[in-house]
Formats: sequence, C-alpha cells, structure tokens
Amino acid sequence: MNRSRAVFLALFATQVAHFAYAGQSLVTTTAYAANNSIPAQSHTSPWRVEFAIHNWGSPPTNSHPLDAAAVGLNCVWLNGGDSIELSSRWDNGGGSSARISGLSALPVQFIYVRYQRDPSMMTEALEAWDINGNRVGVVQPTFPSANSYSSAGALVGGDGVGQSVAFFRIHTTMVPVNSRPPVTADNSNTLVHWTFDGTLADSSGNGYNATMTGGSASYVTTPGQNLAVAFPKTYNAPSWTNWASLRAGYPNQLDGTASYSEADATPGVTYYWSQISGPTILRWSDRTQAQPLVTGAIFGTYVLRLTVTDAGGNTSSSDLSVGAVAMDNNGVVVNADPRADQIFGPMIAFGKNPWGYADQQAKNSVDLRLAAYSAQGLNPPPWATLGAGTVSYTFTSGVPACTTLTANITASATSIPIAQASCLNLSQLPTTIMLGGQELVRISATTATTGPATLTVAYNGRGLPTFCNNSACPGIAGPVQQIQQAWNSGTSVGQSLTVGSGTSFGTDPNVPLCPAGLPGPAGPIVNSTGSVTLARSSATITGSGTSFSPAMVNDFIRISATHAGGTVFVYWGAITAVADATHITVGQPLPLDVDTTAFSYSIIQPTYASLDFIAPDGSTQRAWHYLQYCESQTQAAIIGYYETRIGGSAAQTAMHWSRYDQQYFGAASAYGPNFYGEDLGHLAFYLRSGYSSAQTAATVMSRYWVKGPEIGGGWLQGIPLVKGGGALGAMANLILNPQVKQSCPAVGCLDWPDVRGFPGYFAGDFGSYNCDFADSRDSGYMAGWLAIAANYDSSNSQRTIWKNSLRDVLNRENNCKRADNSWSNSAIFGNAGGVNVTLTNGSTAAMGAGFYSGNCYGIASGTVTVTTGSSAFTGTGLVSGAKMIVTASGKDYVSAFVQTGGASGNFSFLWPGPSGTFQYVIESSTWQTAIGSSTSDYSNLSTNYACTYNSPTSLTLNKPWAGTSGVYSLRSYTLMGLGQQPYMMGIKLRYLKWASYSDDAGIAAQARTLIPLAGQWVHDVGYDPNTQGMNYGRVFDWCEPATTTAPGQQQSYRQGECNYGGDPNFIKGARALTAETSSALWAYYDLSGGSPSAVAWGDTAYGSLWGDCTKTTGAYCDAMFDNLDTANSNLAAYKWTGFFFGMGMAHQWPAVRVGGVAAPRNRTVSIGLNLSVGPKAQVIVTAPSGAVTAYPCATATCNVTVDDRQGAHWYQVQYLSSAGAVVAQTDPDLLAAQ
Repeated sequence: MNRSRAVFLALFATQVAHFAYAGQSLVTTTAYAANNSIPAQSHTSPWRVEFAIHNWGSPPTNSHPLDAAAVGLNCVWLNGGDSIELSSRWDNGGGSSARISGLSALPVQFIYVRYQRDPSMMTEALEAWDINGNRVGVVQPTFPSANSYSSAGALVGGDGVGQSVAFFRIHTTMVPVNSRPPVTADNSNTLVHWTFDGTLADSSGNGYNATMTGGSASYVTTPGQNLAVAFPKTYNAPSWTNWASLRAGYPNQLDGTASYSEADATPGVTYYWSQISGPTILRWSDRTQAQPLVTGAIFGTYVLRLTVTDAGGNTSSSDLSVGAVAMDNNGVVVNADPRADQIFGPMIAFGKNPWGYADQQAKNSVDLRLAAYSAQGLNPPPWATLGAGTVSYTFTSGVPACTTLTANITASATSIPIAQASCLNLSQLPTTIMLGGQELVRISATTATTGPATLTVAYNGRGLPTFCNNSACPGIAGPVQQIQQAWNSGTSVGQSLTVGSGTSFGTDPNVPLCPAGLPGPAGPIVNSTGSVTLARSSATITGSGTSFSPAMVNDFIRISATHAGGTVFVYWGAITAVADATHITVGQPLPLDVDTTAFSYSIIQPTYASLDFIAPDGSTQRAWHYLQYCESQTQAAIIGYYETRIGGSAAQTAMHWSRYDQQYFGAASAYGPNFYGEDLGHLAFYLRSGYSSAQTAATVMSRYWVKGPEIGGGWLQGIPLVKGGGALGAMANLILNPQVKQSCPAVGCLDWPDVRGFPGYFAGDFGSYNCDFADSRDSGYMAGWLAIAANYDSSNSQRTIWKNSLRDVLNRENNCKRADNSWSNSAIFGNAGGVNVTLTNGSTAAMGAGFYSGNCYGIASGTVTVTTGSSAFTGTGLVSGAKMIVTASGKDYVSAFVQTGGASGNFSFLWPGPSGTFQYVIESSTWQTAIGSSTSDYSNLSTNYACTYNSPTSLTLNKPWAGTSGVYSLRSYTLMGLGQQPYMMGIKLRYLKWASYSDDAGIAAQARTLIPLAGQWVHDVGYDPNTQGMNYGRVFDWCEPATTTAPGQQQSYRQGECNYGGDPNFIKGARALTAETSSALWAYYDLSGGSPSAVAWGDTAYGSLWGDCTKTTGAYCDAMFDNLDTANSNLAAYKWTGFFFGMGMAHQWPAVRVGGVAAPRNRTVSIGLNLSVGPKAQVIVTAPSGAVTAYPCATATCNVTVDDRQGAHWYQVQYLSSAGAVVAQTDPDLLAAQ
C-alpha cells in the first residue's frame, strides 16, 4: 500500500542529552519519531530494513507503524493488526507488496521484521519472527522494473496507533533469506539505527538522530531481552526451510549460526549439539562447533538438538527433525527397494531440485495435509472406531421389494394388507417397512408372520422422514418427509432392516447411531436447547428458549411427546423451514390429538452407517449406507446404497458396524483430495527425503481411504476416474511403506485384499471393450491398477490373472492407437447428454421437438473479412461473445475475440486460414458441439458444428450437414466429438512404464513399443509453445489447426477450450496441465537419447510450471510460473497435492534430465573375524539407502559388497552358536567409501 504523508520536522539547534537505558522500546500514538535528513538511496543499491514491534493492539486498516522514504518503504497494518504489509515505492507494478498474516494467533503480540530489496535480481523479501525467534512468515515478491521515485527521511509512529517499537534500522547490505532474525545488538552496515533505549540517538555513527513531533518520547521495557534462541539448520539450507535432506553415507554439515541472543551487549552464543533419535548413532566432528560435521547417516529421520548459551547465562534448546537419503553425485535418490525406482521413476533428493519451489511445495503439501488430518481427527477417522457387537443385514441398493399390497389403502390407513409376510422380518415389533420404495412406515403389529397378513401401523407411523437419494430411493433426494399417501393394490412392499447382536444402537459409548433416544432418527445431536410446544394438525413447532437457525433445514427433529391426554409417543420429522429462532416447519402436520404442553426435543443431523461386508474375493470391506432411524438397541432401518459384483443382494452376518457422519477424506470425486493420489505424493516425498512425517501422512491416507466405506477396497460402484490415483497410492504404499502393516487399527492393516477390487472389479475385463468406452485417463488408471498388481501382488496366482488381463489391455491399446499416435476417441460424446435432431444432407436445418435455447449457443451471425497471419478482422452484425466460428473453404476456425462497435475486432490468435470474407457464427459458450449416431460414428464426430436456436422444433447449423440424412444426437460439452486431451496421455504413459517392467517379456515389449510413440505425440502435438504448457484438447475439429496467440491479446481461451489464450492466469492453467502430462517429458527424453534439445524442452515445460526465479538455480525459470494452483491454500485441500506430487510426480523430471540414478559402484571388502567367539558368524551390512544384507561366514575372513556410489556403509559382526543364535556382536562400525 502506498501513501503520501508530508513530514515536517522542527529541527532544533541544540540536542537534549539522554541517559542510555538498555532494553527499551519507544511508545507511539499520535506522536512520531523522524529524521528528514536521511538521504535518498540509490535505486541500484541493495538495502534492508529491520525493526521489532510489539503491543500494537487492533490498529485501523492502512495505518502506518513506520515508513522509510529514503528507501521508498511503506509499512501498513491490515485486518486489525492480523496482517502487516510492506512495499517499496521504487517499484513499477509486479507483486512487490509483501504481506504476512496470522499475527493475531501469536501467543505474544511481538514480531521481528526484516524487509530487503535486491535490485540485481529484482526481488524483495519480507520475513517476520515471533518473540521466541520462530519464523511466522516469509514472502519473496518480484518487481518488473524500478521507477524514479526519490525522497529522504524515515519515521516511526504518528498514525494514532498505540504501539511500541524496540528498534528500527536501515542497512545498506542484505543477508540471505532464512538467516537469523534481527537482533538488538546488530549495528553492521547501518545507514541509520534507532535503538530507542531511552534515547532517539542514531547508533550507526551517521548522526541521523530522531526527533519527536506531536508529543514527547515515552519508553517501556522491551520484552524478550533475556532471550537466547537456538536455531539449528542444515548447512546451506534453502531460504524457505531449515533443512534439506542429509546425504546418507557422506559427511554432512549442520549450521547453528542463525542462533542468537537478544541481549544488548552481544548476540553471540555458545553451542552444544546432541542426537535425540535416528536410525543410526551419528558421529560428530565437534559437538561445540557452530557448524559441525556428522557422519554415519542412513535413510530415515534424525532428531538433532542444539543447545545455546549466551553471555548472560541464558540457555535455549531446539530440535531439528531432518531426513537423510542416499543419493548419487547428481542428487538422484538411491532407493533401497528397486520397486521404488520402477513405480516412481528417478527421484531427485529433497533439496537437490534446481527448481527449489517444487521442493518447497512438496514439503508444504505434506505438512499442510498432515495438519488437516490431525485437525479433522482422521488418524484414525471416527468410522474406524467400531461399535460393540455385530450386525446382520442384506447388502443391496435401495429397499428391495419382497411382497405387495393386496388392496388399495388410503393416505390415513392404519392397516396394511400384504400378500406374503414371510419375506419381512417381523420377529421384533415395532419395525419398519417401505411402501412403493418411498414411504417409510412404522409397524407395531401383524396378524401373521407367514402368508397373507395385515400389518398395523404404529401411532403416527405413516410417512416417516427419509434420508436417501435418487439412486437408492427413486423420487427421494436428501433428507425429506415423504407425505403419507394412498397406495394401490399391487404396490411393492419392502424392508431394509439391520439387526444387531450385542449392539447398543442408542447408547454405544463410542459410536451411537441414534444418541437422541429410541425410537428415533439417527445422527448426531446438533441442538436441544429449550423446549417446544406442538399444535394439533399443524406443521409449525414453536420453541421456548430455542435457537433455531436456517442451517437446521433438512435436519430431523425428535420430540418426546404425549397425545390423548398423556399417552407417551415419540415424534420425529424433517425440518423444511425455519422462520426464526423459535419457529420451525416440519414436513407434515402433527397428529390431531397431540398434547399441547412443552416437551424436550433434539435436532438431529441425518447421517450414514458404515457396515462391513464380505467382498467377492472373501475379504472384509465396508460401505456406507443411509441411516433412517433406530427402533431399539438391536434394530435399525438402514437403506443400502451400494451393490457389489456379488449380484443382486447378499446376506451379511455378524458384521462390524460404525457411524459415518461425513466423507472424512473427501468424496471419491474430482473434488476429493485423493483424486490424483495424495497418498502417492506423500510416499514419494518420504522416499526422496527420509522425512518420517511424509510416511505418516502416506499411511493415514492410503490405509483409511482405501479401506473406508466410500471405497470398500475397490468393490463398490463408481467410475474409475475418481478412484484412480488413490488406488494406485494405496498399492504403492502396500508395496513400499511397511508402516501400513504396523500398529493395525480396529479395521485392520492395509493388505493386498484391500486393493484387489480395483484390478478385479473395475479393470479385469476391459481389454475387450471398444476404444470409446473411456478416455485415455480413465482407461490409463484401470490399466495402471492391473500393471501394478501384475508386477507386485503377493499372490502368484493373482499375478497370473492380472497379467492375462493386462495383456488383453495392451492388445486393445495397439488396436485403438490412431495413425497419428494419439488415442483419439469419442468417449466424451458417450458421456454427455444431448437432444435428437433430424438432419438432411446438405442442409443447415435441424428439426425435432422439445428444443430450448440451451441446446445451442449461437447468438449472432454474418460475415467477416480476415487476413492470413493477422488477428484483426472487420465484419457486420458483430456482438460480444465467448467465441467466433468462421467457416472458410468448408473448414471452421474457432477463436475467442474482442469486437468494437459491431464492425471490427481481433481474434485471440493470428488468423491461420486463407484471406477473404467468410461466414461466421458467434456463440455465448466456450463449449463445443458435435452430432453423431453413436460413439463409433467417427465420420460425423470428426466435425464440430455451431447451432442457433430458432424454436422448440427448429435449430440452424452454421454449415450444411455433411452426413447422411437421418436422426442423430446433438451434444455439447467442454470438448466434444473425436479427439485427444494431451494431459490424459500422461496417465497412460504412467501405466505403460509400469507395464514395461513386467517379468512377462511380451507384456514388457508391447509397453516399450508404445511409450516413445505417446511421448513423441505429446512433444509434437500436445505441447503448446504459446503458453509453454499443454493444450487442453487436440484432434477435435475445432481444436485444429495449431495456432499462435496474437500479440497483445489476453483472452482466457484461444480456440474455445482447446487451449488457453494470453491471460496470464490462464497461461498458468496451461502450465499446470504439464504436471499430469509430465511422464511424457521422460518418454521423449528416452526417445531422443537424452539429447540437449530434449533436455531443453523438458526444462522449459517443467520450469514454466515450477520455475520461481527466486528459488531456481542453474535451470530455466519464468516469472509466470504457476503460483496459483500450487499455492498452499490449494495444496491444503482439494486435489492439488496428488495432482502435482502424486500422479504428477514432480520429483521425476529433475532426476531424468541428468540421466537418472547413477549405476552402482560395487566393491568387495574383506572383514576379519574372530571365530573363537562363536563357531560361525554373519556380517550385517547396512547401506546408506537403508538396505540391509546379511553375509554368512564360516572362515576368518568374510567378503561383503558395498556400493561406493552411496558412500560409507555400516557393518556389524554377529557371532552365532551352532544353532544360529547370536552369542556376541561387535559395535556397529563404518566401511569408508573409495
């Protein structure tokens, strides 16, 4: 925020003497301390401003605690003091304002602030620390250019804000970001330094003493003066973190120099280092050095403690959790398990990625998501806590009809005649039935339990509220009150009952289904304050002392009431409206004879049940279902939602149960966190960093997501897309993360039966499907499940099954590959809704019935005159719209555009067609339209059409229908017709790479043949040089030909939604697509033999996404890198963690570009033994990667193998008895590398 504030100082001829008082702060309100003589500094010189401020209260927005015109600095409070923002008036545009928020959460209202400007790199950096030296924020903006602003002076205070400033100074030099915080005693290279220790004098020696204007100086004691702060880091840690992974097997340097004391005399401290935990005991060069060396690290997490002591005897300790990982000289990870290299490809070690922003956000994603798991109580999630006892039920979707009514019944009937009672469970009464699949009815008596019977409805038992959806209960969506209604003879009668054994559905101490009381609706109680009064035959309920709110609409209310002068009954209904805090409306009127006294009540949020079931492979899984109500401690009405491949319904006996109040890990959808394999991303980071928190995050997500009641081990209904990445992540964790099989929760550890539903149910037979049943991403996920299972399933018999299926899939891939080496298909046409049109060859008329304006997007038409290679056009009848379709020589050219005055304008691209005057149609939507008879109607789906709505029976196409006359389906979507979305090719390439590692030579050969073809296509066609990202669609008629963005045009899209235009934010969107496509960078690199051009292309594509120039070293960076989709707010939720670091595998290209992991350098080492200790021995060698090998030895010399690429290995000699028991062992020692 910039401001102009004239500062007029009355300079005094004499200066008042001050006594020096250490550790004080200047208190300012309307008065301010200033000096207007501080000269304006050169724009080409670096500077940094440091200050400490405390007790600022709640300042008004845009109030200034201080400013420094000499360096162009503005400083303002925002959001009531929760945010502080600093900026430089020297900068032209860009993102030079830097803001740190969240200050209201500080335990003490005190911050140290450093803001510095680097004119050579055109960057700035704002950092803030709390009173204990914890960095609470860092922002590193850039600016495109400097202006000529020049002014003198600096001031502190004066905006009427009560605050205290401990010191303020301007330095003429910079320090590295993430150095120690500003300290009281630092006076080096200062232009001005006001310590405010009872004086306004300048301690820099330059004589720029401050004077007060608007009042006299007032001082308070500065808090935190007797503070020593230990600040351990790894040596040369990046600016955005305190550590980078140690190189296991090699000496590593630690760094305590950022530690400090806030004492006035000196910031210096002494040091002592110690190890708290870790997989090995490290060796230290000198524990008392500021920067000691440690050796002996292997893969894993070490906790190291630094204790510092200052001159006053104040001490402080701080722990550093740091990962260690084996790597080669290029920083490429050496994994202990070769399967990790196959699943994840080459991995760059954390801290070694030249694109540091990618490393930063990978770690942030782990920390943010792990914090989310903790905040939401997901380790374990509530559903994993099981209720007491077991349940039996029939696993089916909806309420299966088992009998019918034998006579008509009225809406108020209390007797229900049925044809057959034996199919209903009437052993416990009251119970519940469903009429017509819609009306839930409570039954209190029956005339028989077999054969024909008449059921008696319980008091107020008709039309009970129902919680369901259209899939399971036709005509019902959400929590509703199904009004009791008349039903005809022959209407279906069904039941969906869950019966417990040893259960307490109402009072279970862990997971009560119906805690409000029995009988009554299921779900957690959200409100029960006050009391309610009922009105006879009224749907309005009046409260006293209640706090009803609109949020309660669609909740249930349960009331312990009476009727007929005192007869007890329980009423529950669905809340349909909330008038105010004391009046609600329910779904149907209350009984005629209800008593009108005050009653207690509960508001209940409808919820789900989690019920175990036996899957087709015999494993125990679970699924969520719609909870209705509990009749008793052992009987509940639960409507099933899922079916499995068991077929029809299946009886489930003695199953575990729980409550499922929310979709804890996000819905299995395109909006869920695990959409792209969040657990895959966590595991990747663990393997390339040794960071145990990443392993924990991977375990939590993979274990509970795949075993959760939304997924059911892959055996539940749903589309492959929304489960693809998560399932692959669970498989990878099962293979590479032993933690998923340790400390098993009540629902069990993750094991192969928990993931076989994916290749078995979803993918097992799709090799015989046509080419258009799924797009490249969906089919790529399904094939990926097969490829991983075929390679690594613990059961050889299952691997044979998966390999047979995978072989069929690869045959399908060969058949479906197009001549251009894309896998263009029309799956998108098959998945979209449409309208039938009658078309005549050569005519633009489309006839039919029931058309409406939303079927077409045409809003204007006419002619335009265009010139090849120019974006400018002139025309008639132009209006603004989403895109223009110009038909030239029979070909449509599609572009976003701007127009002026209805007569001229500019396309988003340089016109690629012939010059001339041609017909156009302007549409209101960016979507495409295609017309065909089926997904196999390639000849027609290869052409897109625009259409204009005329009437309910008439549409007009933008060009004559080229197909044969007949009835077709006209459909519209983002992209439509026959084509290929390039980013989806990335998922296909992932599975092909996995298949290439098959031990079946035929499978491996087929996959290896297809990989370079797909990689070449992405390089040549899928990549968009305009955005340096990916096209969203190619091959679709309206996506061709490739075009060039017109200079100066900044539309969101270029050719509709085929690609992105010149808008910087949408360019970033194109670059984000590179993440999903990133496997193509590797494929093209291999195809090109690692040529410089392949490296340059990969670097440009990757750097355009991740190339924050402030964090990139020796590689391509770009001011327009994608800092939107990769922002912390996105990584903390939604799909983005998996998108970039799971299936996106951001770790891969930086390792591929240097040739992948170096080959092993194995060497034989002889170890001398003393066999007098035991008759035989073994030498245990632990490689830096963590791989452990035991070498049995029976002679005085034992030969072992070490890999010098990894560095020093640990070894230990174990002497064994003749029976093989360890009788003695040496201390672990290191074998140095050569």
